[in-house]
Amino acid sequence: MRARLVILVAAILLVAGFAAMNWSEFLRTAPLSLGWRVAEAPLGLILLGLLVITLLALLASSAVQQADILVESRHLSKRLQGQRELAEHAEASRFTELRTQLEQMNRTLNTRLDEFEARIDARLGERVEIA
Repeated sequence: MRARLVILVAAILLVAGFAAMNWSEFLRTAPLSLGWRVAEAPLGLILLGLLVITLLALLASSAVQQADILVESRHLSKRLQGQRELAEHAEASRFTELRTQLEQMNRTLNTRLDEFEARIDARLGERVEIA
């Protein structure tokens, strides 16, 4: 972007310098055909005016395009942030679900371990009585 701006400013300065050095020729009138009639007007000044109008149209078009890009960029940034928050929420939900499953498995294993210990104690108690 910066290189384009430098080239544009250099071109404008070159045209302005050329016009300043030849200003008397730019103002010299000449017969110009308008199609339906012939008029006396400074051709150089008309062409310089058309160049300025074209440059202004180009700058306006560039500004509108840049504004559209900024608006689209902000819109996409907001959507990306929403998706990021949704992903973080889903990840937190998965961790919560995983923790719940691990706690449930831990309770189940503790219950089975308690039952196993109770059976071992019962059998050891039977062997002690037998002996």
